[in-house]
Amino acid sequence: MKDKGSFVLFILFLLVIDRCVCDVKSSLTFVIDNTASMTDDIDAVKVGANAIFDTVMRSNSSHVEDFVLVTFNDPNLSINHTFQTDLTSRDNASHAKRPVLHLFVHVVIATQFRAKTKDRSIFKKELRDITLRGNPDCPEMAMAGIIQGIQNSREGSTIYVFTDASAKDYEKYEEVEALSQKMGCQIVFVLTGICYGDKKAPEYVVYNKLAKATNGQVFHLQKSEIGEILKYVQNTIESRKNILTSKIFAAGHGKFDVPIDGDTKELVIAVSGERPSFSVTDSRGTTWPTTNITRLSEIAVVKVVGVTPGLYTVQVRSKGETHVVVSGTTSVHFQHGFSTISPSDIKDTVTRPVPGVKSHLSIKLSTDGGNLELHSVQILDMNDNVISETPLKIVNKAEQFYKTEQIIPPDHMFKVAIKGYDVNSKTFLTRISLTPVKPQEIKPGISRGIYLKGFVLMCVQNITAAVKRTPEVECDAKVNAAYDKPVELKCKVSGYPKPDVIWETDDKSAFFSHFVSLVPTRKENIIYSESIKELPYDYITVLTINNVRKNSTYTCQAANSAGSAESSTVVETKMERYFKVIAFPKDDGSHDKILVFCSKQASDVVKGNTGFLGDGTFKLTKLSETVTKCTDKLALFENRLTTAETKIELLEEQKLVNHFLQQRVSELEEQINNQEQISTQNEIEIMGVNESPQENPVHLALCVAAKIGLALKEEDVDSVTRVDTIIEYQKSVRIPCKIKAFSPAKVSWYKGGRPLRPDGNLDVSEDGSVLTIRSMEPKMADNYICEARNDVRRKIFKFSVDISGVEAPEINKRITSITAVKNSEVDIPCQFDAISSDEGEYECEASNTHGVDRIIYKLHIYGSFNIVLFSLSVPVDIESPANSLIEQMEGSRVTLPCRADGSPKPSITWIYHSKDAKVGPSRIRPSDNTGRLSFDRIQLRQSGEYTCVATNSRSSKNITYEVSVLAPPKIYYTTKEFHGVVGDMVLRIPCNATGNPKPEITWTMEGYHLASGTKWYDISADGSLIIKNIKEISAGYYSCKASNDYGQAEEEFDVVVDDFPDLGFRINKFKLTKGDSAMIPCDVPRKKPDRLLWFKDGRLLPSSDLAFRVLSESDSGTYTCRVSSMDRPAMSGSTTVEVGFKPQFEYPVYNKNISFVPGEFATIDCTAAGLPKPEVQWYHNNRPISYKNFKYVLDMYSDYDKGRYTCIVRNSYGTVQREFVVSSFGCLLSVKHDFSKNEPLMLTSDNKVTNFKTRGSYMNIPKDETIKLVCPSSFNTIPLREMLVTCENAQQFLHQSSGRRYAYSDLKCRDKWKPIVKRTGRRCAKRKAEILNVGFETGETFETVYEVCFARDSKNPIYTKLDLQPSLANSVTTNDTVWFHYGSPVDLGGIYDCSNQNAETSAILNKEFHTGDGCCFAKRMLVNPLDVAPGLQGATYTHLNIVPHWGTCNSKNWEEVERRIRNLVASSDRTLQVFTGTGYNLQLTDSFSRQRNVVLNSRGKGIQVPRYLWKAIQDPSTKTSLAIIQVNVPDLSLSSVRSYQLCNDVCKNVKWMQTGHWRNVSHGFTYCCSLADFERAFRYQGVFPDFKKLLRA
Repeated sequence: MKDKGSFVLFILFLLVIDRCVCDVKSSLTFVIDNTASMTDDIDAVKVGANAIFDTVMRSNSSHVEDFVLVTFNDPNLSINHTFQTDLTSRDNASHAKRPVLHLFVHVVIATQFRAKTKDRSIFKKELRDITLRGNPDCPEMAMAGIIQGIQNSREGSTIYVFTDASAKDYEKYEEVEALSQKMGCQIVFVLTGICYGDKKAPEYVVYNKLAKATNGQVFHLQKSEIGEILKYVQNTIESRKNILTSKIFAAGHGKFDVPIDGDTKELVIAVSGERPSFSVTDSRGTTWPTTNITRLSEIAVVKVVGVTPGLYTVQVRSKGETHVVVSGTTSVHFQHGFSTISPSDIKDTVTRPVPGVKSHLSIKLSTDGGNLELHSVQILDMNDNVISETPLKIVNKAEQFYKTEQIIPPDHMFKVAIKGYDVNSKTFLTRISLTPVKPQEIKPGISRGIYLKGFVLMCVQNITAAVKRTPEVECDAKVNAAYDKPVELKCKVSGYPKPDVIWETDDKSAFFSHFVSLVPTRKENIIYSESIKELPYDYITVLTINNVRKNSTYTCQAANSAGSAESSTVVETKMERYFKVIAFPKDDGSHDKILVFCSKQASDVVKGNTGFLGDGTFKLTKLSETVTKCTDKLALFENRLTTAETKIELLEEQKLVNHFLQQRVSELEEQINNQEQISTQNEIEIMGVNESPQENPVHLALCVAAKIGLALKEEDVDSVTRVDTIIEYQKSVRIPCKIKAFSPAKVSWYKGGRPLRPDGNLDVSEDGSVLTIRSMEPKMADNYICEARNDVRRKIFKFSVDISGVEAPEINKRITSITAVKNSEVDIPCQFDAISSDEGEYECEASNTHGVDRIIYKLHIYGSFNIVLFSLSVPVDIESPANSLIEQMEGSRVTLPCRADGSPKPSITWIYHSKDAKVGPSRIRPSDNTGRLSFDRIQLRQSGEYTCVATNSRSSKNITYEVSVLAPPKIYYTTKEFHGVVGDMVLRIPCNATGNPKPEITWTMEGYHLASGTKWYDISADGSLIIKNIKEISAGYYSCKASNDYGQAEEEFDVVVDDFPDLGFRINKFKLTKGDSAMIPCDVPRKKPDRLLWFKDGRLLPSSDLAFRVLSESDSGTYTCRVSSMDRPAMSGSTTVEVGFKPQFEYPVYNKNISFVPGEFATIDCTAAGLPKPEVQWYHNNRPISYKNFKYVLDMYSDYDKGRYTCIVRNSYGTVQREFVVSSFGCLLSVKHDFSKNEPLMLTSDNKVTNFKTRGSYMNIPKDETIKLVCPSSFNTIPLREMLVTCENAQQFLHQSSGRRYAYSDLKCRDKWKPIVKRTGRRCAKRKAEILNVGFETGETFETVYEVCFARDSKNPIYTKLDLQPSLANSVTTNDTVWFHYGSPVDLGGIYDCSNQNAETSAILNKEFHTGDGCCFAKRMLVNPLDVAPGLQGATYTHLNIVPHWGTCNSKNWEEVERRIRNLVASSDRTLQVFTGTGYNLQLTDSFSRQRNVVLNSRGKGIQVPRYLWKAIQDPSTKTSLAIIQVNVPDLSLSSVRSYQLCNDVCKNVKWMQTGHWRNVSHGFTYCCSLADFERAFRYQGVFPDFKKLLRA
């Protein structure tokens, strides 16, 4: 059966229903249970959904794009069966054939997708058509309905589930959770019942789990309250909101802070719990008014409008567990996404990351003004603690799209938060994701099936999320790409099992076949990678083309065991034709450059004549003297063009000028190229010569801007260019000829008029753009040509190469005769086998361009095979270098020759000795077989001595070169930012400069030269800057400049001077006790001259010794000692000091025995102070209780709740504990029932009024307590007027005289007690006022209940005085109310009749006054019956205790004030004196704008209506007071209340008066005053005891 009980469960979170942020629209989805049990609910749902639809249609800012409607109910189950003989199965005994029953079971989950629309008629028709079906059983198939709803909704939607049953298919939780997380949907449950009342059953718990996983909520309501919830939903969908914080508190009260930024305009606060209440205050302590949105028995939702930036405090109270959600209306929203590849759009991401895989976290921001700049993103746990924080990088500023570097996300559920800076408001903002994030996961599948177990049909559900799916591929149809630039092609691939992916081009020229992998794969010009979007189905495959040079179609094919699919993308690129020279052979700058310019406009040109001559010269004929200014800028070129005699001949026909202007540039270039002299690419301009055409209107000319030869800009080269280049012997050189063109240009090289053939020493780069001569040799001196051409253009560059640094050859002629053994090898210089006929003379000739040298060798052959041969050996001879000191610039080619002769041929080794003493000697192999050592680009570090050692069997010789590499300075650094602390002795800034000669170091600070040896600065021998006596002015930018003969280098360093050091390394941790003394050492190593400073919390401590005489809480913290010296860097070390004390209970406990009162609750207080903050552990009968508050609220329901309750409070300093006993002590009397129907007065044995405490609606009389019961005449059944009785237990009392036992309910009086009024003769307030005592006369004594200051002239009370004791009734008896009078009778019924009142007041004001609206002045009792002890309440029912109060329409605040005073008395267990009265006459404006007194009349007697009601509360034990005033004015507006506020409002300073709606005029505008201010404002000086201090708690 379904439990129809009414209560609100857990969280309240309908405040934010739009998961979808930014500009993405979402769905509003209703999933409705339409089983028969929903009869009472369905109509309310229909009405509410209709209203919500209309709200969205009217709203301009709603995010809802469409509505989705789904219903679900009981599943239908149909079974078909057949019988078949089983031929294979036989009984072991009889071997008889057995029939087999075959069942065919068809299960239909009755979910129905009804509509997805924004069409009003369709939506409302589908709502109307929802009918109830099925049985009113329990539970239902809720999960199937939710799945239907999510699958048909947009991303970021909210799903509302209406049902009165638990979920039968709860095992689908993981499927629903994964789907909702993927779609970013919130799920909100509106429940009006629970199956079998079991809240721990998995069928019910699944609702709470889904709400938590999706940031949704669970509402458990009465069926009649569905309409109220839907009204609330209707209110909240009109604008977007963001969650600011969410808190859960145990029973009692909670307090937390909410930071508000400048973008938040309105707060919405939702609280769920048992009778919740709350308040909102700002940092100044001002209480902010709230407006109700929804108020149900256990739900409160309000909004706070007009909030300003700052820190707000929310304080909540509730008897049960309380959940608070605070959200704000804001224009800042965001979407998040994860991708294993670098995304370019939020569509490339998925909301849930892949577990254990590095992913980019992306943020798509949405703001109204685009003035928010994000700087980081945080990963939070579910308690909003920061797990990690990662910087964000802007990817697309226009789209406000950001991403992080790859991170590994958590493997558990978490939240995402962004942090940014608002440029306009200059404030920092933080936003938290609307839904939690749970990483993706797959669980192995379990097959679905149905089987028979005996005769019971069993159903096994599938719990896997992975279902076999055919692949689907989605690609962009067309992508435009820039020519020769990279482009990424992305396709979404889905399927299960994981598909294989193949990329294919349209011409089948390239195939890229890959298994889906997270590792990017590269092939030639293409990079393939993929990203998992959503396991187990969705992926993104990415194909990166590094250089797009043609239009192509790329097809993405995906295949798995379920099938295959493909999709294609057309890549189009377009490139304009161009031809641009990047680099070409240049000369040394000796040729003249020509810069020709002209000015003015073409319309100023006059007729003239010009042209190109066949010999290649440019003819200019002079017309007038002023025109020669145009030629003054010309320069010489090969002696053909001069400046002095050059003339300009103007054209006769204007059309020739136009012809020049219209002629295509390429045609003109071709004409000039044919003459191989002049280039004019795109340089035809018409310009006048004279700056003032008005003065010389005829002196204008046409100039063709020609650039000659090597004077061309690189990108304008078009002609044949000739350059002579001389290269030093064995030097290397790179000659560029780089062309950027479309279509691509081909570069060819020629040497000596023939195509150049590269060899080992002459090489051409692969693209032909660079010719490299590795080592210049004489044979390479020649004429060269570089030719570049494509289909539109051709360019030629000619240059000659000559060699320098060679001399005429000279042969070593010391050996002219060689002797060799027959058949041995001979090296003359070539090798051959010597035979007898080889004997003779050989001539060696060496020649080069500088000359020829010869030598003749004589070869003698001797010996035979039959004799022993002896080898002829020659000692090593090594050629000494002409210059052993080699000086070359860094980067130059350097060759160190080492020519050595000898027999056998010497082996050559080089030994290098660096100039750096730290580098030891090293051996180096020769660069080639000649023995030389070559450096293509020698570096400074390679300076030093190079020794060539030649060795054979006869001897060893060596030569040494000293190589000095000349280099301009370079400055090396590891950091450019240096930190010092104010008070440091020195800060050293190194300037590590290299160079040869050794650079000279100079330092400047922000342009000013720094001198060494001053009070402030020194420069060490190694060039480091030493800043002395560090102060704030030492901070700034310092430049180090290193200079030598070959250049200079400069680097800037930033010096930051901090007020205090960083923590440094952690040294010690001291745990000290409050009140003790201590000395804290600094363990950073230091010497006697060093300086020691101590810091704490960013400030310098005055002493270098850290000593504490008396430790206090403020001494806790981290202390940093800083040691600085003149000869080493400053060091810091930190010490943590913790000052604390063991827990101490804050309040004494006078009674640890607590009476058990069924149905009531008791608060057991173990509030304790300690440092660090202590924790409490509760035990009931030695068993631990999972309750962490210091005040334990005990609900007393059964005997199980009785027993011993122990609290143990501990921190790291110690432990304290208390014990309480809950038992049935004494007698319990019901205030409502036991003190009705002629109850006796209850006195002590010495005739005083008893002061027994009441708990809830029960009075507790301690066991064995003796009391006197007194009746006016006698008891009803006992012929006695008074009895002494003793409490035994429960309601049983023992009569002292007779020894008989009586139930208290039997001890009733024959007559009812009548209150008595006694005059005292004491004056009060004014002359004609007297103190009256109201109470009961027992014969022996008069028991005063309260006092009244009574005005004898008006016969009305002025104020009352009551000693408010913990024995107050706090409840009203069920006794019939009997009013009594003092003096002449007063017609209370007539005076307080609403219609009579309003008629009288309308007559006074000469206008209608609240006619027919039910608002009027009601009887307000100055002493509330709830405030006096049980049995004495009848004394309050008199006109002496009544004043007119505008209470039928605004009494809430006055009743709340009285309730809080009662709570204060009960919680503090002390007696307060409470004065309650009125002040000033109420005057209202009549129709003639006159002020008229308002008087209530009946039968000729009138009562003046007061303008104020007030209470003065005094605590004699602390001598403190507080006055509370309420304005008793009808129709009061908030704008007019200031004129009624007679003193400074101090409610915010009184703890027990905070968080009220005191300024709400509809509840009765109320404020607080100090007693002194109250006495002055209401003229009551001297009336009250002089307690001036404020009653704060």
